[in-house]
Amino acid sequence: MRNILRSHWYLVTIISLMVVATLIAWQCFYPQLWVAVVLLFVMGLAPSMMLGIRFRGISGGCGLTVDKRVQKPDGSIRYKTCFPHAGLKHRMSYGYRFRFHGLPKVATVDRLLEQRENLILEFSAYDIVIEKQGALTAIVNVYLRDPLENSPDENSLELRPYDTAGGQVYLGWDIKGSDVYLNTLGYSGALISGAPNAGKTVLVKRIAAELALSDVAVSIANGKNDSKFDVFKNAGISVIGDDKPIFLEQLRERERLRQERMRSLPGDYQDQPVDSQPPLEVLIVDEFQEYLSAVTRDERPVVEEITALLTRLIKLQRSAGMFTILATQKVDSQAIPTALRDVIPSKISGYTTTPEMTRMALGNLRDDEPHPDDKHVVPPGKPGRMIIAGQAVIARLFQVANINDEQIIGAIRGGVSVSGSRQ
Repeated sequence: MRNILRSHWYLVTIISLMVVATLIAWQCFYPQLWVAVVLLFVMGLAPSMMLGIRFRGISGGCGLTVDKRVQKPDGSIRYKTCFPHAGLKHRMSYGYRFRFHGLPKVATVDRLLEQRENLILEFSAYDIVIEKQGALTAIVNVYLRDPLENSPDENSLELRPYDTAGGQVYLGWDIKGSDVYLNTLGYSGALISGAPNAGKTVLVKRIAAELALSDVAVSIANGKNDSKFDVFKNAGISVIGDDKPIFLEQLRERERLRQERMRSLPGDYQDQPVDSQPPLEVLIVDEFQEYLSAVTRDERPVVEEITALLTRLIKLQRSAGMFTILATQKVDSQAIPTALRDVIPSKISGYTTTPEMTRMALGNLRDDEPHPDDKHVVPPGKPGRMIIAGQAVIARLFQVANINDEQIIGAIRGGVSVSGSRQ
């Protein structure tokens, strides 16, 4: 009995207050029992709200608890210190979220963050993401499952032809199951980066295949000169290797095309009627840092011109209906000149290892935006888990819809979308 009173002192206290409130109301207001009921809640439940206590039985089992863990006789673990919080739980497709309210020096958000791993055990959750809003307030997202693990529906796995009117390339789905697109109208380029096995190649192949399904002129430059883009070469799409002079000549031709279009178009490309627009010109450069590194002294002038032309094209080609996609594992200043990186408006990144790499990959993100260096947001073992920034007010976390080479061949040759598979 003593242990029960000690561990549930707050429950005993509140029940006692409720009994006292009922007796007082009964004596003072009988037979007006409704007044007694009001006083019962005011005098009985108000102290519990002021103390910030949330009952496990009343609240539906939230029970945020931290600190010392006590081994019970049956082998289960109980936490001694209870974290107070208030606010209704909001059931989400992945679990639920609620607002946390703490107490100074007793239950702060920093202590909550320290106990995140214990809370995952307590909730039996896949993950818990805590969005700090102040020293004592936070939004707590409890993930009972991986919100991006499964595709929303069968259509989310298809190769979709490039939307010429909307200027959109389908990429995958976000945490709400909504489609995520890369916009080309009003933009001049995109940078795709991330650590090895982040899923960049799958994303680049999906973009290239969807563009090829529509009336888009696609060219691919493969800095590694391996066989991963042979599926497009065999389908008749221009694919060049790591030869820097050939790549330089391709850039020169694109610059001549840009100047010609600027002279012939009556205004910006995106302002022209769709039926009178020339085809969108897209250059995809995979492992493009290989074209920016000079191995010999003779290569230095070539590399310098490549860098200058890429920077100029991405800066000016938007109005001419041209778009460049650069993909790389390395985003530091040694791999990508700062002047080039700064003119790329749209950025997509998979898993990164440090906050500094995140800043170079996606720019300066706000604290409330997803960060690819946070392993709980973009786990290293989840290929295709990426974040897109620069195309909306806030960066978006999404899952790339996977596709294999056989399906790409069938789609390009048949000119129809085909189903893919979950990455």
